[in-house]
Amino acid sequence: MGSDPPPGVTPYTRLVLAALVLAALFAYARMWGRCVEAAGVDFYQFWVTGRAARLGPGIDPYTPEGRRAIPAAGLAGARYSPDLAAAAAYRRELETYSSPLLYALVGAASTTRYDRDRLAFEAASMAGLVGGLLLLGHALRLGWVARLGLLVFVLEWNEPVFADAGVGNVNRLQLALIALGFVLARTASPARAALVGALWTAATLLKPNLALLPLWLGVLFAVRRRWHELFLAGAGAAAAGVVCVILAAGGGFPWARWEEWLRAAAAMPEGIIPLDLGNLSLARALRLSTGIEMAVPAVLALSVLLAVVLRRRGPVPGEEHLVLALGALAYLLVARLVWIHYFVLALPAACACLRPGSRSAAAGTAVLALGCFAVRPVFTVLGRVDLTLEFVLMNAGALGLFAATLAELALPRGAGRRASIGTPIEASA
Repeated sequence: MGSDPPPGVTPYTRLVLAALVLAALFAYARMWGRCVEAAGVDFYQFWVTGRAARLGPGIDPYTPEGRRAIPAAGLAGARYSPDLAAAAAYRRELETYSSPLLYALVGAASTTRYDRDRLAFEAASMAGLVGGLLLLGHALRLGWVARLGLLVFVLEWNEPVFADAGVGNVNRLQLALIALGFVLARTASPARAALVGALWTAATLLKPNLALLPLWLGVLFAVRRRWHELFLAGAGAAAAGVVCVILAAGGGFPWARWEEWLRAAAAMPEGIIPLDLGNLSLARALRLSTGIEMAVPAVLALSVLLAVVLRRRGPVPGEEHLVLALGALAYLLVARLVWIHYFVLALPAACACLRPGSRSAAAGTAVLALGCFAVRPVFTVLGRVDLTLEFVLMNAGALGLFAATLAELALPRGAGRRASIGTPIEASA
Protein backbone atom coordinates (compact mmCIF):
# COMPACT_ATOMS: atom_id res chain seq x y z
CA MET A 1 0.00 0.00 0.00
CA GLY A 2 1.12 3.54 -0.74
CA SER A 3 0.92 4.54 2.91
CA ASP A 4 3.32 1.84 4.07
CA PRO A 5 6.76 3.11 5.06
CA PRO A 6 9.80 2.11 2.96
CA PRO A 7 11.68 -0.99 4.11
CA GLY A 8 13.74 -0.18 7.21
CA VAL A 9 11.85 3.06 7.94
CA THR A 10 9.58 2.52 10.90
CA PRO A 11 6.69 4.70 12.04
CA TYR A 12 8.81 5.45 15.10
CA THR A 13 11.55 6.93 12.88
CA ARG A 14 8.98 9.09 11.11
CA LEU A 15 7.71 10.30 14.46
CA VAL A 16 11.25 11.20 15.58
CA LEU A 17 11.86 13.12 12.36
CA ALA A 18 8.57 15.00 12.68
CA ALA A 19 9.41 15.90 16.28
CA LEU A 20 12.86 17.12 15.27
CA VAL A 21 11.44 19.27 12.46
CA LEU A 22 8.98 20.83 14.90
CA ALA A 23 11.74 21.41 17.46
CA ALA A 24 13.92 23.00 14.77
CA LEU A 25 11.12 25.40 13.83
CA PHE A 26 10.65 26.47 17.46
CA ALA A 27 14.40 26.83 17.96
CA TYR A 28 14.69 28.87 14.77
CA ALA A 29 11.90 31.18 15.95
CA ARG A 30 13.74 31.73 19.22
CA MET A 31 17.01 32.47 17.43
CA TRP A 32 15.24 34.82 15.02
CA GLY A 33 13.91 36.67 18.04
CA ARG A 34 17.52 37.20 19.08
CA CYS A 35 18.30 38.58 15.63
CA VAL A 36 15.38 41.02 15.81
CA GLU A 37 15.98 42.31 19.32
CA ALA A 38 19.71 42.99 18.92
CA ALA A 39 21.05 46.23 17.44
CA GLY A 40 23.76 44.44 15.44
CA VAL A 41 26.79 46.45 16.49
CA ASP A 42 29.18 44.58 14.17
CA PHE A 43 26.81 44.85 11.22
CA TYR A 44 26.57 48.58 11.93
CA GLN A 45 30.31 48.92 11.33
CA PHE A 46 30.06 47.06 8.02
CA TRP A 47 27.00 49.11 7.03
CA VAL A 48 28.18 52.59 7.93
CA THR A 49 31.71 52.04 6.58
CA GLY A 50 30.43 50.56 3.32
CA ARG A 51 27.98 53.44 2.85
CA ALA A 52 30.65 56.02 3.64
CA ALA A 53 33.04 54.56 1.07
CA ARG A 54 30.28 54.44 -1.55
CA LEU A 55 28.82 57.89 -0.86
CA GLY A 56 31.99 59.72 0.13
CA PRO A 57 34.79 58.64 -2.21
CA GLY A 58 38.25 59.25 -0.82
CA ILE A 59 37.49 58.24 2.77
CA ASP A 60 40.13 55.85 4.05
CA PRO A 61 38.57 53.73 6.82
CA TYR A 62 41.92 52.35 7.91
CA THR A 63 43.31 55.65 9.25
CA PRO A 64 42.24 57.59 12.37
CA GLU A 65 41.14 60.53 10.23
CA GLY A 66 39.08 58.31 7.96
CA ARG A 67 37.40 56.59 10.91
CA ARG A 68 36.34 59.95 12.31
CA ALA A 69 34.87 60.94 8.92
CA ILE A 70 32.87 57.74 8.45
CA PRO A 71 29.79 58.45 10.61
CA ALA A 72 28.94 61.77 8.95
CA ALA A 73 29.27 60.31 5.45
CA GLY A 74 27.77 56.90 6.19
CA LEU A 75 24.75 58.20 8.09
CA ALA A 76 23.93 60.91 5.55
CA GLY A 77 20.31 60.49 4.48
CA ALA A 78 19.75 57.46 6.73
CA ARG A 79 16.38 57.19 8.43
CA TYR A 80 16.42 57.37 12.21
CA SER A 81 15.63 54.24 14.19
CA PRO A 82 16.23 53.28 17.82
CA ASP A 83 18.44 50.36 16.74
CA LEU A 84 20.56 52.60 14.53
CA ALA A 85 20.93 55.13 17.33
CA ALA A 86 21.88 52.37 19.80
CA ALA A 87 24.47 50.85 17.45
CA ALA A 88 25.96 54.27 16.63
CA ALA A 89 26.18 55.14 20.33
CA TYR A 90 27.91 51.82 21.07
CA ARG A 91 30.33 52.31 18.19
CA ARG A 92 31.29 55.92 18.85
CA GLU A 93 34.85 54.89 18.03
CA LEU A 94 34.82 52.65 14.99
CA GLU A 95 37.17 49.67 14.78
CA THR A 96 37.53 49.25 11.03
CA TYR A 97 39.76 46.22 10.51
CA SER A 98 37.53 44.17 8.20
CA SER A 99 38.41 43.62 4.56
CA PRO A 100 37.64 46.06 1.73
CA LEU A 101 35.57 43.36 0.04
CA LEU A 102 33.29 42.91 3.06
CA TYR A 103 32.71 46.65 3.43
CA ALA A 104 32.15 47.08 -0.30
CA LEU A 105 29.59 44.27 -0.54
CA VAL A 106 27.59 45.46 2.47
CA GLY A 107 27.81 49.03 1.25
CA ALA A 108 26.56 48.08 -2.22
CA ALA A 109 23.50 46.39 -0.71
CA SER A 110 22.75 49.12 1.84
CA THR A 111 19.87 51.59 1.69
CA THR A 112 18.82 54.49 3.90
CA ARG A 113 16.91 52.12 6.20
CA TYR A 114 19.28 50.49 8.67
CA ASP A 115 16.69 48.24 10.30
CA ARG A 116 15.54 46.77 7.01
CA ASP A 117 19.13 46.22 5.85
CA ARG A 118 20.08 44.59 9.15
CA LEU A 119 17.13 42.20 9.14
CA ALA A 120 17.82 41.29 5.51
CA PHE A 121 21.41 40.53 6.51
CA GLU A 122 20.21 38.47 9.47
CA ALA A 123 17.77 36.54 7.26
CA ALA A 124 20.62 35.72 4.88
CA SER A 125 22.85 34.74 7.80
CA MET A 126 20.23 32.44 9.31
CA ALA A 127 19.65 30.86 5.91
CA GLY A 128 23.41 30.35 5.72
CA LEU A 129 23.44 28.71 9.14
CA VAL A 130 20.54 26.32 8.48
CA GLY A 131 21.51 25.61 4.88
CA GLY A 132 25.16 25.24 5.85
CA LEU A 133 24.45 22.65 8.54
CA LEU A 134 22.18 20.66 6.24
CA LEU A 135 24.74 20.80 3.41
CA LEU A 136 27.46 19.63 5.79
CA GLY A 137 25.23 16.72 6.75
CA HIS A 138 24.66 15.91 3.08
CA ALA A 139 28.36 16.08 2.20
CA LEU A 140 29.33 13.93 5.17
CA ARG A 141 26.44 11.47 4.65
CA LEU A 142 24.93 12.12 8.05
CA GLY A 143 21.47 10.63 8.45
CA TRP A 144 18.44 12.88 8.68
CA VAL A 145 18.01 12.19 12.37
CA ALA A 146 21.60 13.30 12.99
CA ARG A 147 21.25 16.36 10.71
CA LEU A 148 18.06 17.60 12.32
CA GLY A 149 19.23 16.75 15.83
CA LEU A 150 22.41 18.76 15.28
CA LEU A 151 20.41 21.64 13.81
CA VAL A 152 18.12 21.76 16.84
CA PHE A 153 21.05 21.65 19.24
CA VAL A 154 22.92 24.43 17.43
CA LEU A 155 19.88 26.69 17.16
CA GLU A 156 18.89 26.15 20.78
CA TRP A 157 22.15 25.95 22.74
CA ASN A 158 25.21 26.92 20.66
CA GLU A 159 26.57 30.08 22.26
CA PRO A 160 28.80 31.14 19.31
CA VAL A 161 25.77 31.12 16.99
CA PHE A 162 23.75 33.07 19.58
CA ALA A 163 26.56 35.63 19.81
CA ASP A 164 26.88 35.95 16.03
CA ALA A 165 23.16 36.61 15.78
CA GLY A 166 23.47 39.27 18.46
CA VAL A 167 26.32 41.32 17.00
CA GLY A 168 25.49 40.70 13.33
CA ASN A 169 28.83 39.30 12.17
CA VAL A 170 29.46 37.00 9.20
CA ASN A 171 30.41 33.68 10.81
CA ARG A 172 27.09 32.02 9.95
CA LEU A 173 27.64 33.01 6.32
CA GLN A 174 31.15 31.61 6.54
CA LEU A 175 29.68 28.31 7.71
CA ALA A 176 27.63 28.23 4.50
CA LEU A 177 30.80 28.85 2.44
CA ILE A 178 32.60 26.02 4.22
CA ALA A 179 29.63 23.73 3.61
CA LEU A 180 29.74 24.63 -0.07
CA GLY A 181 33.41 23.67 -0.06
CA PHE A 182 32.52 20.32 1.51
CA VAL A 183 29.99 19.70 -1.27
CA LEU A 184 32.56 20.65 -3.93
CA ALA A 185 34.96 18.13 -2.40
CA ARG A 186 32.50 15.39 -3.43
CA THR A 187 31.96 16.77 -6.94
CA ALA A 188 33.48 14.95 -9.91
CA SER A 189 33.30 17.89 -12.34
CA PRO A 190 36.49 18.70 -14.32
CA ALA A 191 36.07 22.31 -13.18
CA ARG A 192 35.96 21.33 -9.52
CA ALA A 193 39.52 22.34 -8.64
CA ALA A 194 39.14 25.76 -10.26
CA LEU A 195 35.88 26.33 -8.41
CA VAL A 196 37.55 25.28 -5.16
CA GLY A 197 40.35 27.78 -5.70
CA ALA A 198 37.90 30.55 -6.53
CA LEU A 199 35.67 29.78 -3.52
CA TRP A 200 38.43 29.80 -0.93
CA THR A 201 40.10 32.89 -2.34
CA ALA A 202 36.83 34.83 -2.25
CA ALA A 203 36.06 33.51 1.24
CA THR A 204 39.51 34.51 2.52
CA LEU A 205 39.34 37.99 0.99
CA LEU A 206 35.91 38.45 2.56
CA LYS A 207 37.27 37.59 6.02
CA PRO A 208 40.81 36.23 6.41
CA ASN A 209 40.07 33.86 9.31
CA LEU A 210 39.56 31.20 6.61
CA ALA A 211 43.06 31.68 5.16
CA LEU A 212 44.31 28.30 6.40
CA LEU A 213 41.68 26.41 4.41
CA PRO A 214 43.16 27.14 0.94
CA LEU A 215 46.68 26.89 2.35
CA TRP A 216 46.15 23.43 3.82
CA LEU A 217 44.16 22.28 0.82
CA GLY A 218 47.23 23.19 -1.23
CA VAL A 219 49.33 21.10 1.16
CA LEU A 220 46.97 18.16 0.59
CA PHE A 221 47.18 18.50 -3.20
CA ALA A 222 50.98 18.76 -3.06
CA VAL A 223 51.48 15.77 -0.75
CA ARG A 224 49.16 13.65 -2.90
CA ARG A 225 50.92 14.94 -6.05
CA ARG A 226 47.66 16.18 -7.49
CA TRP A 227 49.55 18.80 -9.50
CA HIS A 228 46.87 19.31 -12.12
CA GLU A 229 44.27 20.10 -9.47
CA LEU A 230 46.74 22.39 -7.70
CA PHE A 231 47.33 24.29 -10.94
CA LEU A 232 43.60 24.63 -11.66
CA ALA A 233 42.94 25.74 -8.09
CA GLY A 234 45.64 28.37 -8.45
CA ALA A 235 44.08 29.60 -11.70
CA GLY A 236 40.66 29.77 -10.08
CA ALA A 237 42.13 31.61 -7.11
CA ALA A 238 43.80 34.18 -9.36
CA ALA A 239 40.60 34.80 -11.30
CA ALA A 240 38.56 35.15 -8.11
CA GLY A 241 41.14 37.52 -6.66
CA VAL A 242 40.87 39.83 -9.67
CA VAL A 243 37.07 39.79 -9.48
CA CYS A 244 37.12 40.58 -5.76
CA VAL A 245 39.50 43.50 -6.24
CA ILE A 246 37.28 44.89 -9.00
CA LEU A 247 34.16 44.51 -6.85
CA ALA A 248 35.84 46.28 -3.94
CA ALA A 249 37.00 49.10 -6.20
CA GLY A 250 33.42 49.58 -7.40
CA GLY A 251 32.39 50.02 -3.77
CA GLY A 252 34.94 52.76 -3.10
CA PHE A 253 37.96 50.64 -2.13
CA PRO A 254 40.75 50.97 -4.72
CA TRP A 255 43.82 48.74 -4.69
CA ALA A 256 45.66 51.01 -2.24
CA ARG A 257 43.03 50.26 0.40
CA TRP A 258 43.99 46.57 0.41
CA GLU A 259 47.57 47.46 1.38
CA GLU A 260 46.32 49.85 4.05
CA TRP A 261 43.98 47.17 5.40
CA LEU A 262 46.85 44.68 5.78
CA ARG A 263 48.97 47.25 7.59
CA ALA A 264 46.10 48.26 9.88
CA ALA A 265 45.22 44.65 10.72
CA ALA A 266 48.84 43.82 11.49
CA ALA A 267 49.09 46.87 13.78
CA MET A 268 45.75 46.34 15.56
CA PRO A 269 46.05 48.06 18.95
CA GLU A 270 46.43 45.76 21.93
CA GLY A 271 43.93 47.89 23.82
CA ILE A 272 40.95 46.77 21.75
CA ILE A 273 41.58 43.01 22.05
CA PRO A 274 42.15 42.33 25.77
CA LEU A 275 41.09 39.03 27.27
CA ASP A 276 38.88 40.75 29.83
CA LEU A 277 36.66 42.11 27.03
CA GLY A 278 35.82 38.62 25.79
CA ASN A 279 38.78 37.83 23.53
CA LEU A 280 39.08 34.06 23.86
CA SER A 281 42.40 33.74 22.02
CA LEU A 282 44.50 30.89 23.39
CA ALA A 283 47.54 32.21 21.51
CA ARG A 284 47.19 35.66 23.11
CA ALA A 285 46.81 34.16 26.57
CA LEU A 286 50.01 32.14 26.06
CA ARG A 287 51.80 35.23 24.78
CA LEU A 288 50.79 37.23 27.84
CA SER A 289 51.95 34.46 30.16
CA THR A 290 55.21 33.57 28.35
CA GLY A 291 56.08 36.72 26.40
CA ILE A 292 56.47 34.62 23.24
CA GLU A 293 54.49 35.40 20.07
CA MET A 294 52.83 32.11 19.15
CA ALA A 295 50.81 32.79 15.98
CA VAL A 296 53.39 32.36 13.19
CA PRO A 297 55.35 29.50 14.82
CA ALA A 298 52.07 27.71 15.60
CA VAL A 299 50.84 28.00 12.00
CA LEU A 300 54.16 26.68 10.68
CA ALA A 301 54.23 23.83 13.20
CA LEU A 302 50.65 22.78 12.51
CA SER A 303 51.22 22.97 8.74
CA VAL A 304 54.27 20.71 9.03
CA LEU A 305 52.32 18.35 11.29
CA LEU A 306 49.52 18.13 8.72
CA ALA A 307 51.98 17.42 5.91
CA VAL A 308 53.70 14.69 7.95
CA VAL A 309 50.37 13.04 8.82
CA LEU A 310 49.23 13.11 5.20
CA ARG A 311 52.55 11.74 3.95
CA ARG A 312 52.69 8.92 6.47
CA ARG A 313 49.14 7.81 5.73
CA GLY A 314 47.77 6.93 2.34
CA PRO A 315 44.65 8.65 1.01
CA VAL A 316 41.80 8.52 3.54
CA PRO A 317 38.13 8.62 2.49
CA GLY A 318 36.85 12.15 2.99
CA GLU A 319 40.30 13.52 3.76
CA GLU A 320 39.55 16.80 1.97
CA HIS A 321 36.66 17.36 4.37
CA LEU A 322 38.92 16.66 7.33
CA VAL A 323 41.62 19.04 6.08
CA LEU A 324 39.08 21.83 5.58
CA ALA A 325 37.66 21.25 9.06
CA LEU A 326 41.16 21.38 10.54
CA GLY A 327 41.90 24.63 8.72
CA ALA A 328 38.81 26.29 10.15
CA LEU A 329 39.63 25.04 13.65
CA ALA A 330 43.31 26.00 13.54
CA TYR A 331 42.51 29.70 13.25
CA LEU A 332 40.74 29.53 16.62
CA LEU A 333 43.91 28.14 18.19
CA VAL A 334 46.56 30.42 16.66
CA ALA A 335 44.95 33.85 16.13
CA ARG A 336 45.47 36.66 18.63
CA LEU A 337 41.86 37.80 18.33
CA VAL A 338 39.09 35.21 18.72
CA TRP A 339 35.66 36.49 19.73
CA ILE A 340 33.15 33.89 20.86
CA HIS A 341 31.17 34.01 17.60
CA TYR A 342 34.27 32.87 15.72
CA PHE A 343 33.72 29.42 17.26
CA VAL A 344 30.92 28.88 14.74
CA LEU A 345 33.86 27.75 12.59
CA ALA A 346 34.24 24.67 14.84
CA LEU A 347 30.93 23.19 13.65
CA PRO A 348 32.31 21.59 10.44
CA ALA A 349 34.81 19.60 12.52
CA ALA A 350 32.06 18.48 14.90
CA CYS A 351 30.02 17.28 11.92
CA ALA A 352 33.05 15.50 10.42
CA CYS A 353 33.69 13.64 13.68
CA LEU A 354 30.05 12.52 13.77
CA ARG A 355 29.97 11.15 10.22
CA PRO A 356 29.22 7.45 9.64
CA GLY A 357 32.39 5.39 9.95
CA SER A 358 34.18 7.83 12.24
CA ARG A 359 35.98 6.53 15.31
CA SER A 360 33.93 6.25 18.47
CA ALA A 361 36.43 8.45 20.29
CA ALA A 362 36.03 11.15 17.62
CA ALA A 363 32.24 11.03 17.85
CA GLY A 364 32.39 11.23 21.64
CA THR A 365 34.78 14.18 21.47
CA ALA A 366 32.44 15.99 19.08
CA VAL A 367 29.53 15.55 21.48
CA LEU A 368 31.62 16.80 24.41
CA ALA A 369 32.84 19.78 22.36
CA LEU A 370 29.29 20.74 21.41
CA GLY A 371 28.51 20.57 25.12
CA CYS A 372 31.43 22.91 25.86
CA PHE A 373 30.08 25.40 23.32
CA ALA A 374 26.67 25.39 25.06
CA VAL A 375 27.80 27.65 27.91
CA ARG A 376 24.58 29.60 28.45
CA PRO A 377 22.90 26.92 30.63
CA VAL A 378 26.07 26.86 32.76
CA PHE A 379 25.91 30.62 33.26
CA THR A 380 22.20 30.37 34.04
CA VAL A 381 23.01 27.98 36.87
CA LEU A 382 25.87 30.18 38.09
CA GLY A 383 23.75 33.31 37.85
CA ARG A 384 26.49 35.24 36.04
CA VAL A 385 28.77 35.21 33.01
CA ASP A 386 32.24 33.91 33.85
CA LEU A 387 34.73 34.87 31.13
CA THR A 388 37.44 32.61 32.53
CA LEU A 389 35.16 29.59 32.45
CA GLU A 390 34.00 30.56 28.97
CA PHE A 391 37.64 30.77 27.85
CA VAL A 392 38.40 27.31 29.25
CA LEU A 393 35.31 25.62 27.82
CA MET A 394 35.57 27.13 24.35
CA ASN A 395 39.25 26.37 23.91
CA ALA A 396 38.90 22.89 25.44
CA GLY A 397 36.18 22.13 22.88
CA ALA A 398 38.28 23.47 20.00
CA LEU A 399 41.44 21.64 21.09
CA GLY A 400 39.54 18.38 21.54
CA LEU A 401 37.95 18.68 18.11
CA PHE A 402 41.30 19.47 16.48
CA ALA A 403 42.91 16.40 18.05
CA ALA A 404 39.97 14.17 17.13
CA THR A 405 39.84 15.41 13.54
CA LEU A 406 43.58 15.02 13.11
CA ALA A 407 43.33 11.49 14.51
CA GLU A 408 40.74 10.69 11.84
CA LEU A 409 43.44 11.47 9.29
CA ALA A 410 46.32 9.83 11.10
CA LEU A 411 45.03 6.54 12.53
CA PRO A 412 44.60 3.36 10.48
CA ARG A 413 41.22 2.91 8.89
CA GLY A 414 38.92 0.73 10.94
CA ALA A 415 40.62 1.38 14.29
CA GLY A 416 37.78 1.96 16.72
CA ARG A 417 35.42 3.11 13.97
CA ARG A 418 31.66 3.02 14.29
CA ALA A 419 29.43 1.13 11.90
CA SER A 420 27.43 3.21 9.45
CA ILE A 421 23.81 3.94 10.34
CA GLY A 422 21.64 1.38 8.69
CA THR A 423 18.12 2.59 7.93
CA PRO A 424 17.57 4.24 4.53
CA ILE A 425 16.13 7.46 5.90
CA GLU A 426 18.94 7.84 8.43
CA ALA A 427 21.81 6.90 6.16
CA SER A 428 20.58 8.75 3.10
CA ALA A 429 22.91 11.41 1.77
